[in-house]
Order: sequence, then C-alpha cells, then structure tokens
Amino acid sequence: MLSPRVRYTWVHSTFSNALSSLNAKYGDFMDAYNPDTAIGANAWLALDETQRIDLVEAYHRPIERGMDDDALKMHSLLHVIVENQLAEGLELIEQTVARLGRQGLSRHESVHAVAAYERSLALH
Repeated sequence: MLSPRVRYTWVHSTFSNALSSLNAKYGDFMDAYNPDTAIGANAWLALDETQRIDLVEAYHRPIERGMDDDALKMHSLLHVIVENQLAEGLELIEQTVARLGRQGLSRHESVHAVAAYERSLALH
C-alpha cells in the first residue's frame, strides 16, 4: 500500500498533468500549476499576477513544508517571473529552457536555473 504522501504526490501530479494538458490544448482556463508541464500561454496571461502566484504557491506548499511563508512567496514570485517570460514568448528564455531540458534538467529545474540567473543579475 502506498503511503499517504506518495499517494497524494501521485494524485496531485496526475491531476496537474491532466489539467496542464487541457490548458495547453484549449488555453481558456487554468486552475492548477505544474512546473514540469508547459503552460498554456493564453490561460496563464489571462490570470492576474496574484492568481499566478497563488497557483505556484499551491503547487509548492505540500512539497516545501520546511519553507517559511516569506521564502515560499519569493520562490513563487521567481517562478512567476520566468513563466511570464515564457508565456510572452521571450525567445532567449524559451531557448534557454529548451537547451537546459536537452541537457537533462526537468522543466521545473530549468525554471529554477533561469530564475536563479535572473536573480543574480538583479542583485549585482
């Protein structure tokens, strides 16, 4: 029997993947976020910034239990920045995420890498 954590992770992942597939196909709704699945640009951009942050936080909260609220908010904001750039079709960001994926990073890890680089630029 699967532990509650494994079962929750599997159900959450399966549900999120299904919703992300629908979003990519139809692009007219978004009520879940999965950083390992490309988002529908129209659905993402139709949300206001607060809704985007809330979706990213909702994804991360169960898996980042040790993260305090401020750190989770910052983490979510960085995700939103990169997802906004992808949804807006910024070619350099799209190419970078694709290249990192070809090099073996998951989409989620690629979003983190881009966010970390952009954050380092902002701090220097």
